[in-house]
Amino acid sequence: MFALGADGILFVLLGSLDVPEHVAVKCHTYTKAQLPGIKLADGLPSFTGPAGGKGGRPVE
Repeated sequence: MFALGADGILFVLLGSLDVPEHVAVKCHTYTKAQLPGIKLADGLPSFTGPAGGKGGRPVE
């Protein structure tokens, strides 16, 4: 599953991949919508909306 975002950025849902463990995750996005009780303890940056703010630009 994917969505085309602002500025032509393609968002791919990690769970839609056949081998998601081959993707290096750099951050968590849209955490405002995560299920209650979920605790992200991997030390990666989290964003309640798109990564990097307006426009969903990737975190470098």
